[in-house]
Formats: sequence, structure tokens, C-alpha cells
Amino acid sequence: GPRQPPDEIAAAVAELLMLGFHGATVGSFTARLLARQVRRGEVGGVFFVSQNIGTRADVAALLGLFRAGAARPLIAIDHEGGVVQRLTPAHGFTRLPSARDMARSLTPEEARQIYLKAGRELSALGFNVNLGPVLDLDDPANAAIGRPLRSYGTDPDRIAAYAGAFVSGFGDAGLLCAAKHFPGHGRSPGDSHHVIADITARWSEADLAPFARLIASTDCPAMVMTGHLRHDRLSPDGRPASVSTTMVTGLLRQRLGYRGVAMT
Repeated sequence: GPRQPPDEIAAAVAELLMLGFHGATVGSFTARLLARQVRRGEVGGVFFVSQNIGTRADVAALLGLFRAGAARPLIAIDHEGGVVQRLTPAHGFTRLPSARDMARSLTPEEARQIYLKAGRELSALGFNVNLGPVLDLDDPANAAIGRPLRSYGTDPDRIAAYAGAFVSGFGDAGLLCAAKHFPGHGRSPGDSHHVIADITARWSEADLAPFARLIASTDCPAMVMTGHLRHDRLSPDGRPASVSTTMVTGLLRQRLGYRGVAMT
């Protein structure tokens, strides 16, 4: 059967609160406040976005701040490749191709080797969660996924194969992965970074298929990230997937059988 995340991992992170912070140095007030909450066990995870990335030394110092003490928090970053890569060659990191370029020029096994190398670079610095891979279908007109080249394509089997290479490569380097953006952001008319994107009109079972295939594979991710995506037929109360019982409990857990961690 499919390999699911070990029960102890699921149990350890199921109730964790993961927060972001302002600033890019250890002098940041919110970084220090968050580090204190981590030490007290009030917060279980930290995530870095672009505005938290200074020099390599700055990032290393912040990681040291969050990892000080007995707590071992989840420390996450988006490291997809292409335009979504916070840590670049300027920080000593290999530049990763975009998902679209990866799928067009490399085999899944070749991609896995590149992701393994990238995972070792992340792990060596102190990160243990990568907020990827993207399982959304490719639509070149889509502002959130298609235009930035973040999708592996339109064929669910092909997407799942490259997403599995991502999970396997980074996983072998010691990182947990969060497949996104459930139940499918690729054909949305809006960008969920800025609005609750309504996918009702364009979403189909094809959008769900890459998630179903990856979850049923030996590369089942430890986490699935839901999107701020509204679908009035899947969730008649109008709630987006990020806070929808029918989409998370009903669709992701009961229908697809996912037993890992669901995150927003």
C-alpha cells in the first residue's frame, strides 16, 4: 500500500502552530518574541518568506535563534525553484530550474537528484520543511501558478511523477514536504496570495488527480497545504479550502485517504 508519514510525525505536528515574523536579522523584535514562544512550547514552527532573507550569515543566525534551547521546531521555507526560491547562489545555494523547465528538460530521476542536492543544502543550514511541491495544473494565463512557471504540466501522472521526485529528493535529505495548493489552484481566475480565489467555474476532477496519485504513491508527502480557494459545489457554505471541513475532512481525508498533516 502507499507509504504514509510515520504516525509519530503526524502526532508531533498535528497541533503545531507555525508562524512567520518580520525582519531579516536576530535584532528583529518579532523574531526574538517568536523564538521565546518556541522555547516555551507555545509555537511549534517558523516559516521564512522573502523579507526574512538577508545574507547567509543573517539566515544562519536566525536559525540558531529559533533552534536555541530544548525545542526542535519545524523551520520552513519555499524552495520550489524558478522564481520561488528564497535562498539563491548569492547565499551559496544551487539555482533550481522552475517546475515547468524541470519537467520539460529532465527525467523524474534526474530531477530527484537535483532536489536531493538542494535538500542537503537546506538541511545543512538548518531548515527541515520545504513548502512544496506544487501539484496544480498548468495554465499559462494563471497569475499564481502558470505565469511564474510553477507547474509541472497538465497530465496528472506526469505532475505526480515530478512531485514524487521532489518529495523523495528533499525527503532523503531530511526535509518534510508540503504538497500544494489543495484542491487545485492552477486554473483559478484569481491569485490566492491576494484574494480568496473562486475556482468553482473552472475546477474539475483533473485538478484533484495529481493529489490523489501522489497520496497513493510511495512518495506520499508529510503535509498537504490547502489554498484560500473557494468552490461552491465542494463547499456549499462558501468557505475556502483552508477553513472548509467538507474539503479537508471530506475530500482530502475521507475520499483521498490522506492521514498526514493538513496545513493552511
